[in-house]
Amino acid sequence: SLSTVSLANPALKPEKSDSYTLGLLLEPTDSSEIVLDAWYIERRGEVDRLSAQEILNREDMFPGMVMRLPPANGEALGQVYQVRRPYLNLAKSRTSGVDYELSQRISLESWGRLRLSLKGTRMLSQKQQYEQGRPVVDVLGFYKSPRSKLQLSANLSVGDWSMSLSGNYQS
Repeated sequence: SLSTVSLANPALKPEKSDSYTLGLLLEPTDSSEIVLDAWYIERRGEVDRLSAQEILNREDMFPGMVMRLPPANGEALGQVYQVRRPYLNLAKSRTSGVDYELSQRISLESWGRLRLSLKGTRMLSQKQQYEQGRPVVDVLGFYKSPRSKLQLSANLSVGDWSMSLSGNYQS
């Protein structure tokens, strides 16, 4: 198998980002709340590493990162025994969405207090450029990028005791 090594990079620069948010809190009654937050985040120079295969495919662009044994039997290049994968400022991403929460507090007299809550996130856009010069790809709805996340919960408090039940959903 092929050995890969992660390397530090003294030329690494800090990631840069811009973000914008707009929030709204409504209390239609003394016992209910509606929270809406819209947001947009753009990150540049995200730190990541290329895969060993990407470095091998472009070995001439990454001098000293592919380690080879001496050539044998008249081969031009020796067998690869290690690929060094330095951290680089590679990626750029743009993400936007809306977070929301609806909650209701209900007094149950001697039975305690019940709080019902629905909260979630709806992603509106998620675009990723994995490396400078490469195309920007829409990753929304794919692996690790769900369009929607939702949590429904109920919390009952009676004196010093409290119990909760919650369920999560994502798609």
